[in-house]
Amino acid sequence: MTENFSLNLSSGETIQVCEIKEARAIHRLKVVPHLDRATEQDALREITFSVRWDGQTEPSVWSPLGDFLPQYLALIIFGRSQLA
Repeated sequence: MTENFSLNLSSGETIQVCEIKEARAIHRLKVVPHLDRATEQDALREITFSVRWDGQTEPSVWSPLGDFLPQYLALIIFGRSQLA
């Protein structure tokens, strides 16, 4: 089963993307930021990704989005012009 989401975040906003209630595996997580180049690198460090298991109040996984997804980590380190 594939689920697609289109989200718009405002500064300081928290969004729950999905809640999985049965045994499942996440095989792919694709994020396509629609940002201008001037703000993209900072935004990928400011947007965080977290995962909670079985009703936990604190996340088991917490990371800036750009660090969690390797393609964006390279963008943060090297910049878009060096990846093209």
